Amino acid sequence: MRKIIAAIIIVFALIVVGVTGLVIKNNKSESDITVLKDIKEIKSFEVQYKNDNVKITDSDTVKEMTELLDGKARRDKKSDDRKGWIYRIDAFDNNGKAITSVTVISDTMIRIGEKVYTCDKIDISKLDELTEIDREK
Repeated sequence: MRKIIAAIIIVFALIVVGVTGLVIKNNKSESDITVLKDIKEIKSFEVQYKNDNVKITDSDTVKEMTELLDGKARRDKKSDDRKGWIYRIDAFDNNGKAITSVTVISDTMIRIGEKVYTCDKIDISKLDELTEIDREK
């Protein structure tokens, strides 16, 4: 009887350890992301500010925007319902296929899909300059 109870306790402990490992692994993969993970594939951007839409295809400008937006971001679940935004930026590959879409909410907050992330500080004035969008008008 003791052997059976010991075996059950060992199996239970292994299950708990396994489930805990999966939870930790899944939380990390959802929490920590690189904003523009397919950097080499990006050949153009489409940027929206209110009703202004700008297509960016100049390779130097695309490179600068990619470097500006590429950084680490951490999941911020409590801000998922946040509504305001500054820029919506779609990245495209050589064939015009959308790679990703990033909504810049603030200089330290972005939305990818329905999920909000806090991120490395984004230089919004540099984005204004690269897109040539006048947000002051």
